[in-house]
Amino acid sequence: MSGITVHDIVAGDEARTTATIAEAGFGDVLRVIDVDPVVFLGGRTDLQGNVWGVWLDGYEGYPPQLMARDIKTLSHLIALDLVIVSCDVPAQPYAAVVRALLTDEVVNFRNEVATLTNAVNRPAPRRPITVWHHEGMAIVSGSDYLPLTVSMPGYAVYEADR
Repeated sequence: MSGITVHDIVAGDEARTTATIAEAGFGDVLRVIDVDPVVFLGGRTDLQGNVWGVWLDGYEGYPPQLMARDIKTLSHLIALDLVIVSCDVPAQPYAAVVRALLTDEVVNFRNEVATLTNAVNRPAPRRPITVWHHEGMAIVSGSDYLPLTVSMPGYAVYEADR
């Protein structure tokens, strides 16, 4: 993967939101700033006809199990091919739980943020979803590492060294 562009969406500014969605490209990531991103993006009819990514922030009241449920639900409302997980604690364990729960399999899994015993999250998303996590000034998925190369008001670009 050569790069990922993250567009900030301010739900309270409909004109800016519509313009941002119109300029975003195939597979770009939408990071909703001011409201629940899953509810907001799931209700947008202007997201149809493109494939998207979503940035989600985990926190104590929003554990990775609920994040995985929301990603799965959102994937049935819009074409979703990637998610970036961010949180105040290390995001890699969050991402690992989310990744485990985006299948049709029964999940038995344990790490520092969750213990899953015979957990399911069915039906699985319609298409495979790549789970990334935010780590410092980069995003990471497995051995893929994309450092932040551009940060401007309203968007950021993470791309591999050329």
